Amino acid sequence: MHSLTVTYGSFTFPVFPALSITRKPYEDGGTLETWSLAGIVRGANQQALEQARANLEAALAIEGQMLALKQGVASLRVLDPANARIAPIPKELRWDDGDAASFKGELSFHARFEAVLQDNANVVQSLSLTVTHSEDVSGRVTLTTEGRATLRNDIDDDAAMAALALPVDSSMRRVNTRFVLRPDHVADFAFVDESVFKALPGGIRDGHYTRTRARDEEGRTIVTIAGFFVGEAALARALELKPESVASEQVTENLFDRRVDFRFEFIDANATGGELRSVERFTFSESKRFVDHKLKAPGAPTYRQITGMPDFEITQEGSAFGVSNHPTPPAPLHTDALAEREVGYPVSPDGSGPFETRWRYVMKPLTPVALHLPR
Repeated sequence: MHSLTVTYGSFTFPVFPALSITRKPYEDGGTLETWSLAGIVRGANQQALEQARANLEAALAIEGQMLALKQGVASLRVLDPANARIAPIPKELRWDDGDAASFKGELSFHARFEAVLQDNANVVQSLSLTVTHSEDVSGRVTLTTEGRATLRNDIDDDAAMAALALPVDSSMRRVNTRFVLRPDHVADFAFVDESVFKALPGGIRDGHYTRTRARDEEGRTIVTIAGFFVGEAALARALELKPESVASEQVTENLFDRRVDFRFEFIDANATGGELRSVERFTFSESKRFVDHKLKAPGAPTYRQITGMPDFEITQEGSAFGVSNHPTPPAPLHTDALAEREVGYPVSPDGSGPFETRWRYVMKPLTPVALHLPR
């Protein structure tokens, strides 16, 4: 998921962990808005880190640039010089050098920007808010906006919430809203947005397939690919496994539950004589968390809610037999998400063949990953 960043002019840096924004009447008219934040710059080595530091200092030496809070490419809040009486000005840059004796690849800093808005009749007369970005071990991003604002006395709740809430794009969903407007037109508010997780990429929700290699009576290597996929793109993904030249083919599609069963056989003309037979199985699964809420009204049905993100798991396992030595096991489908790895080389009591190799990999990606299915 995309992190929270601030862009000033053409320079962009990540915000860590929060951004504070205040707004109050300006002494000569208009509204003064102040952004206070902690950020970091990174470099692969000491020279690159010093260059990143110099680039930020050079960027903040220029006044009147556009200031924007973003998540990915989506702009959450923008201070445009064209709409300001006094364009955004960097007022403070303070570095936290930490332990200068050790290189950590990044430097943290604190910065403060100020701008005076032209419109003195803003919906929000004064404002103090904090935007916090967090990400848990599952990869779920949470964006929390909370604070207090003084509103114009002729503004209703809907207009006030629209002015205070940060916009969210299709990758986020609003999970909690708190808005309390007191008689003195002071509002306490909080908005919590979470990232939206989609099903396994490629349109596969479940399934597995096996790849078997065997010798026929004529000594040819016959490869069989068989299994099933469930999902919107199950048929397309199954046909991706089909070789250009097949000896036999069987594809069965169940349109009701979007399941496709398939089996392809072909002759491997490039096979060497060192491997007698091999079988490999791939399993893709997605597990969702359900919470059933029983409504208090008599006879009311149970309300089912999906919470959090799905758990993704890919299992790759198989075995191969060699004529004179143990075959080399294949690489995991997704090395970065590898959670378990088991490779075995069973040996017969007398040390004679066939020589077997067994493998089993379990991959548990924290976020959806592209499925590059091996052929």
